[in-house]
Amino acid sequence: MKKLIKAPIRGLTCANCVKTVKSIINSEKDIYFVDVDLTSELLTIEFGENFNFRRIKKELDSIGYEIIAKDYEIYIENFDENLENYLKNEHLILNYFYDFQTKTLKIEALMQADEIIKNLNKLGYEVHLLDEGKSPFDIEYEKRKKELNDIKRRAILSSILAFPLILHEFSIPLNPIIQLLLVIPIQFYFGFYFIKNAIKSLKFLNFDMNVLISVGTLSAFFGSILHFINPTIFEHVYFSTSGIIISIILIGKFFETRAKFKVFENLKNLYIKKPRKVVILDNGIEKEIEISKLKEGGVFIIKEGNMVLADGEIIEGEGYFDESTFSGEFKPIKKTKGDKIFEGTILKEGYVKAKALKVGNKTILNEILKLSRYAQREKSSLENLANKISSVFTPIVILFAIFVFIFQLFNFGIERALLSFISVLVIA
Repeated sequence: MKKLIKAPIRGLTCANCVKTVKSIINSEKDIYFVDVDLTSELLTIEFGENFNFRRIKKELDSIGYEIIAKDYEIYIENFDENLENYLKNEHLILNYFYDFQTKTLKIEALMQADEIIKNLNKLGYEVHLLDEGKSPFDIEYEKRKKELNDIKRRAILSSILAFPLILHEFSIPLNPIIQLLLVIPIQFYFGFYFIKNAIKSLKFLNFDMNVLISVGTLSAFFGSILHFINPTIFEHVYFSTSGIIISIILIGKFFETRAKFKVFENLKNLYIKKPRKVVILDNGIEKEIEISKLKEGGVFIIKEGNMVLADGEIIEGEGYFDESTFSGEFKPIKKTKGDKIFEGTILKEGYVKAKALKVGNKTILNEILKLSRYAQREKSSLENLANKISSVFTPIVILFAIFVFIFQLFNFGIERALLSFISVLVIA
């Protein structure tokens, strides 16, 4: 498959330069066309799949000809082996770096952004190209908020539909057709969340709780459908069992999702409040630089109302610092020469010069951010234990339910067998 790229090239001064660049590129395999425009300093190459652009760029760079690539920042949820293999094997991607803290993939490439995103989508990744007005936290915040609103809507609406079914279980009988009409949206719309996740799990032979919930509720639903086929044999319906169980689990899922969202919202607020520039002291002169350029041991200045942008030690001045970010104590704390200050705290009153002790990812604030995001991303040992138990427990329960169904079928009939089968799954 042929590809065509056009990229700026620097270092061309004469016709011999053009000839040299063409000669080096044509020495590579799978080249169909090369053009180097001296006036516009534009390189055009048409090539095949076996063309190694990284090697060519390295060789041209070594003799003073620089091919200018484009820089992109892409938000992507996971960085795994498949993604890394793609980045390594795509020769038009020259360099890449993945920031696990912000879930941002930084790419230097000779490709258009839409082509990179298209390729990543084909591999099954959901990605977002970051622009200057949107941070990775903004994208993840929108995604989490959408998820929270979706599960909230499912929990509320399914509970409304399940309420008459709860009354039916206690004192107010409902016609089976009304029960069916109430349960259909609960089972196949609001509760489809569990069916979808169960299908994903079964693809990898993973018998988690989604599988158990789906098998139990679907058995109750379709078992009740048999009542309409032959009401003399199947006298009872179990629609309420299916609807109530799904609604209760959705409510629990909503509270879990909301708790995670609140934690992430706090992380996002910390990130947004953090300025991108810091005032340093350079040969006695105040100078504003990018925060990424502040080095350990450098002297930086905090003025009244400003946020501290590095962990440090006060070398001159004094002030009152709001450390509620860490301690929860809103009363400002007085600090003077020799005291430690921390990134994320705010100088409420005073003027301070400090020596940077920890900067960038080494600060306490960044450690908190990393640990919080890790805690949200990774499962606890208790959760892992629960999943291991579930992976064994679920297939055992299903097999036991099948055994009970067969036993009851031969001894007491189909309705008793079906009721026992559903009961085992629901109780589990």
